[in-house]
Amino acid sequence: MSVISFGRGMPSVDIVDMDALEAAAHRAFRRDRAGIAGYGPPAGHPPLRSWIAERHGVDLERVFISNGSMQAMSFLFDHVLRPGDAALVESPTFDLTLRALRRRGADVHGIAVDADGLNVDAVAAALDAGVPARLLHVVPNFQNPTGTTLPPERRRALVELLSDRGVLLLEDDPYADLRFAGTPLAPMLGTAAPDEIVYSSSFSKIVCPGVRVGYLIAPPPVVSALEEASLETYLSANTLSQAVVYELCAGGALDAAIAKAVAGLAERARTLVTALRRELPDARFTVPEGGYFVWLELAPDTDAVALSQELEADQVTVMPGTCFTVSGGRHALRLSYASVTPPEIDEGIARLAAVYRAHRGSVDGTASAATMPAAAGASHDRQGA
Repeated sequence: MSVISFGRGMPSVDIVDMDALEAAAHRAFRRDRAGIAGYGPPAGHPPLRSWIAERHGVDLERVFISNGSMQAMSFLFDHVLRPGDAALVESPTFDLTLRALRRRGADVHGIAVDADGLNVDAVAAALDAGVPARLLHVVPNFQNPTGTTLPPERRRALVELLSDRGVLLLEDDPYADLRFAGTPLAPMLGTAAPDEIVYSSSFSKIVCPGVRVGYLIAPPPVVSALEEASLETYLSANTLSQAVVYELCAGGALDAAIAKAVAGLAERARTLVTALRRELPDARFTVPEGGYFVWLELAPDTDAVALSQELEADQVTVMPGTCFTVSGGRHALRLSYASVTPPEIDEGIARLAAVYRAHRGSVDGTASAATMPAAAGASHDRQGA
């Protein structure tokens, strides 16, 4: 029995445009063999910085490139937060964001996510209650782990709210280009004053994780502070990877690489949704329009940690919801469909459902709908995949 992993948020190599990546690497070596062999500037490879600045319509001095976006956000947290400072996050949210904030001694407050993403009214309530937040982190598109997307009206309301309260908005947006259904939405970047928002993204999600190239768009004084952190940590981010990514972008191959990934993700999402409806008809989830993830809510008395451990015996890997929350998530699992093929998805969900039925002690394999969570309005029939 082979291992089927829904645990990792990364694409399998068959939906990565490896030929385009290889061709870009050859061009990078031909263009500047000596340059890519040495250290680069602390803010990143100049041609790639210029390309990013042009793509987002911002000044060059606002762009900072790092070894993956988490590295840049870690530098940002060090710059903005001191131990005891309050930070707001979605709940559930990306588990590594939680770890990074807690490691720095931040007072982390979780704000509820519903079927339309972050609840902006709940953000206002927390601020009105006196939470002295310095920063709010949000993943607006195909959120990790829920797969939800923040609609335009909530984006506008969030920017206005945080601007009035003096809270820095960290728009963490690595999945925006991985849309396979619905209408693309404009980022919040550009709708607030430059000193009120920091935008984060990553080529690791739209090219492949191995390139380890991410970036922030931030006010120039913040970029200067991040450059200092870069010099003190690793001198400069990986020059070779940045040069390869630049050649992929400048050579016009990025759109094709994204299209290949999106086509693969769309097929996998459809397969996963069909399998969940068939095998776990009473489970709750929002059908994704892009990205990598589905947040699966099971019966409220489910122990997701124990269930994930039981699944390991059947060679299925998932992540329990408690990894992603300030509190709660005990009855939920995060499933990533990015690294599993459609046949593996069908087999993996069949195994998951069988173990879940045993976990629940159900004789007929069907939990009563009355015992299932209302699940923040999420439903497996809410959207098409």
